[in-house]
Order: sequence, then C-alpha cells, then structure tokens
Amino acid sequence: MAHTPASSPRSRVDIPAHDTWQLADLYPSEEAWRSHKQATAEAVPGLGAFRGQLRNSATTLADALECFSRLEQAIVRLSVYASLLSDQDTRQAGPQGMQQEMQQLAAAFGTEAAFLEPEVLRCDAATIETFIASEARLEPYAFLLRDIARRAPHTLSDAEERILAAAAPLAAAPGDIYGIITNADFAYPTITLHDGRALRVDQAGYSAVRISPRRDERAAGMSAFFESLGTFNSTFGTTLSG
Repeated sequence: MAHTPASSPRSRVDIPAHDTWQLADLYPSEEAWRSHKQATAEAVPGLGAFRGQLRNSATTLADALECFSRLEQAIVRLSVYASLLSDQDTRQAGPQGMQQEMQQLAAAFGTEAAFLEPEVLRCDAATIETFIASEARLEPYAFLLRDIARRAPHTLSDAEERILAAAAPLAAAPGDIYGIITNADFAYPTITLHDGRALRVDQAGYSAVRISPRRDERAAGMSAFFESLGTFNSTFGTTLSG
C-alpha cells in the first residue's frame, strides 16, 4: 500500500454553481460587506451609553437590549459572510484578513457589552419581573434576563468580563491555526487501494479508509495520514507550548 503526495484540490470554478453557497444572499459584494462592517463598528461604542442606567426603568432596559440585539445580529451576519468567503479558498489572504477583522470587531463588541450581565444581576429578581410585566418590548428577552440570573455564580465583575471579552481573538488562535493547517497548508497524501483505485486521505478519505474491511488498507490510510501530519511536528509543538 504505497502512498504519494496528493494532487492539488479542485478550484471553486470547477464546482457546479448549485453545489456552492450563494454569498450574495448575505451581501451583494465585498464592498457592501465592508460598508456594513464600518457602520457597525461605528455603532458599537453607542452601547456604552446604557452603562450604569439599566436599573433606572423598564424602558431603558428594553432600549439597551434592543441595541445589543441589533449589534449582535449585524456582527453575526458580517462574521458568517467573512467566514464563508474565507472557506472558499483558505489560501487567499484577503478573506482571511476579513475573518480576522471580524474577530477584532466581535471582541470590541463583547468588551463594550461586558457591563450588561453584571449590571442586570445588580437588580433583584423581583424588579426584573416587574420590568418584564410592565414593558412589552422586554417579553422577547424574558428568557435571557432569567437566564442571566441563573448564571449569576459564574458571572464576573464588569472589569473581569471586559478582560475576557477583549481576549477573544487570542482564544481563537489555536482553532485558526488548526483550520489553516488542515484546509490550506496540509498536502493530503494519496494511497492506492487493493483494487487499484487512488484514495486521497483527507478528512473525508481518512474517515472512509479507517472503516475499510481490509486491515492493510486501514493501516495504509492511518500511516499515510499521520506521517504527513507529522511534518508539522514543530508547528504543533510551538502552538501547544503557546
């Protein structure tokens, strides 16, 4: 069971359009994405206007949660577009940069919104229930508000929550490194099966060969996969150390 380096993967242009996702359903162009991203980034600091005000009234709390929800939905939409665009070809630096921009924006949003849960917790449960009963706009957020109370033992102070939110890009680094190695840099090997067929031992190929009824094919697939993966030993070691 010999194995050889894999041939280059297909380009997106070789894949039928009906088998690809339609990013235009999210944004008609990268320029439209960037315009929305800029507007969202400029709106994020506005959430800070509600800091220290949530206990004032049900109206203020509803305004704050609606603002939070609008920004969160915008960031999710922007992030999904950047992520899918990046996944089309992980070797392209531009979409990778867009994805990293969204990690930074999401961290900025999380940092700005870090006051919300600790501040809600400073309201007693009876006050929150009174707010929900008196302000119809809070009804969609009733579960969220009650869940914040449930998670009280695991919620830190405003300052500590801000630190955690700001550290989000750092926390994402191991997953980002893994994604680039497995989807862009890793040259998956190819093995020859007993019937003469060539099998590319990528993630799907590895899953297929390891359930082969032939032990020699299972062994060849695992050996080829992990020998190739072993060429990244130094990268993996440095990542793990970091």
